Amino acid sequence: MIPLQVRKELGIEEGTELVVAVSDGLIQMQTREQAIARAQEFCRRLKPGRGSVVESFLKERRREARKELGS
Repeated sequence: MIPLQVRKELGIEEGTELVVAVSDGLIQMQTREQAIARAQEFCRRLKPGRGSVVESFLKERRREARKELGS
């Protein structure tokens, strides 16, 4: 059970689903929405520049195909 004061401070209401992880002996809890937002931010930091990763991949493959065909 999470103490009332902590729930109020974090905006956790009855029925809120939490994602729980244990790392180095520590328990970490966050709402599903928070977990998704963190994952999205993590992925944004991995991707250099702007634009679609898929588009970048396809652009590179087209460039390689043109080289192979001698165009």
